[in-house]
Amino acid sequence: MYGTVKVERKANNSSNTITIDKKIPYPHLASFISKHLGGEHFGKRMRLKGIQDSKQLLEDQTKQMIQKKQKDEIEKAGLKMKDYQDMLQLKEEHIRDEIEREVDNKSKQLLFKQEMQQMHQQKILKQQQEKAINDLETYDYFPYTHGENIDNMQENYRRIVLSNRAYQNQ
Repeated sequence: MYGTVKVERKANNSSNTITIDKKIPYPHLASFISKHLGGEHFGKRMRLKGIQDSKQLLEDQTKQMIQKKQKDEIEKAGLKMKDYQDMLQLKEEHIRDEIEREVDNKSKQLLFKQEMQQMHQQKILKQQQEKAINDLETYDYFPYTHGENIDNMQENYRRIVLSNRAYQNQ
């Protein structure tokens, strides 16, 4: 379980390179040591090969900002369109509900009117039946002295009523 590390050290102005191979007891330490003793690694400050000049860097950043702004505008337009479509759908549902409620109210009013007319017809029939019963009713006792005249008048009236009914039924 030994790891090896190759460390190269250069002096600032010299061309001499010292290479050391060491055996380290734990393999994971080899990568830790090589990272901290040399070689390129990426951290907060990155070393870039082919450094750009400031003008090119500024152009790249403005291009990125413009692209991001365009992307945001497209997303906002998409959200606005979705909201608009949702609003239209809600409006259509509201209009449909209004029409349905109106039709329902009209049908209820029509039913109410029909029921009222039926009740009125029943009342009229009931009154006519009661009147017919009262017209056909005979009196057994008359306290008047001229009872025969009254009895004859009622009999004549009954005949007239019955003949009128027969004429109306034809």
